[in-house]
Amino acid sequence: MDKARLPGIDAPAAQQRAYERAIRRLADDAWSHLRSSTLPAYDAAARERGDDLSSAIRRSLASLAVKLRRAASRVERDAERVGEETDRRHRAEFSARAKQAIGVEVVTSEGFRGKVLDRWNRENAELIRSIAADAVPSIRDDLERAFASGERAEVIAKRWRERGLPLKFGTIEGRAKVIARDQIGKLNGQLTQARQQALGITEYVWRTSRDQRVRDAHADRDGRRFRWSTAPADGHPGHPVQCRCVAEGVIDLDQIAASSAATSPSSSRARATEPLAAGVSA
Repeated sequence: MDKARLPGIDAPAAQQRAYERAIRRLADDAWSHLRSSTLPAYDAAARERGDDLSSAIRRSLASLAVKLRRAASRVERDAERVGEETDRRHRAEFSARAKQAIGVEVVTSEGFRGKVLDRWNRENAELIRSIAADAVPSIRDDLERAFASGERAEVIAKRWRERGLPLKFGTIEGRAKVIARDQIGKLNGQLTQARQQALGITEYVWRTSRDQRVRDAHADRDGRRFRWSTAPADGHPGHPVQCRCVAEGVIDLDQIAASSAATSPSSSRARATEPLAAGVSA
């Protein structure tokens, strides 16, 4: 049985950057409000030497919560556009690599696209909303600690500029980077799996980026063959958190030839519309 290899597709850096920029707009909107409203109110309360945060600060933070919820809706729409761009890039690159590996143009059923993108959009909407929901309580807690210790507004602003706006875990800016890298990698991996299976590919070879950041468990899988039907403990390439690994498809050329023979003799396209049955990992 003749076999060919379909090179894996790396997660697109351009879409990762675009998604990170979109999420960081939450920080930009928060900064605009904090500078114009919250920190001036904090400064006034500090001069009055009250025992706790003033009602003006609390009103300002309540207003910030509303603004961030609205901003999150805009970021969700931006994320959907980035997802569509990631899919278009993946589809074009997959087709080009499949043609190079097989020798003919390949057309696969794309019925999976809506399900993959819808699921990704829902998951990312939850992540984006979680940032907006977490930001205001975290900022309020930071302000309360600063107020109790007598910290001035300009000192708080300097700390936030240097470290980022606080969340319960990390900062908005840091979370934006992690989510963008992780989620674009996940979408890229899910599209690879769907398109390979639509082509009838049931097996892949795990490939890492072969650098010092590769986790030990994934380094051990490098070069090993897996079945799409049987995922490793933490998932297929691209599925684990911030995984940069890719799946190199193992193509059964006999299957592709049979599919090609079923088309018109004058056509240069091999048409695969149904995935082959999956089995157990070799």
